[in-house]
Amino acid sequence: MKIQKYEFDLSTPRNQYEITESGTSLVVETCTGEAYIQLDDKNNGVIPLHSIGGLHNASFNRIYLSNPAQPGEKVVFYIAYDAELSRNTITLEEIKQLLSEQNYLVNTFTAKQIISQLITANAIVSDMIAAGQILA
Repeated sequence: MKIQKYEFDLSTPRNQYEITESGTSLVVETCTGEAYIQLDDKNNGVIPLHSIGGLHNASFNRIYLSNPAQPGEKVVFYIAYDAELSRNTITLEEIKQLLSEQNYLVNTFTAKQIISQLITANAIVSDMIAAGQILA
């Protein structure tokens, strides 16, 4: 699995800033202001990063980032690519079922948060391995 971290200071306004990165998932770690993306084409629908936890099982080759100037605000997200992801992915319903079997009540939003946190944790560990901070 390939994971790339992106961090943007939102004090600089952007209008469809191109990020050439292929991916199958995007996980928002933090978005303290307003930031929007479009996948693959500048004419595609706008996705508000500040309102979602991420995108999963989405195939894209580039992202266009837009944001108004917002001093002191930032967005941090990870783009992951794994050709095998679709075969190894647990669904939201499966997560809810597993948790309910343990007497945990969970809704779709909570299940999405769990998935986002797992992908973020994987990205952080990958960064630490690459930096030599931990051994694989």
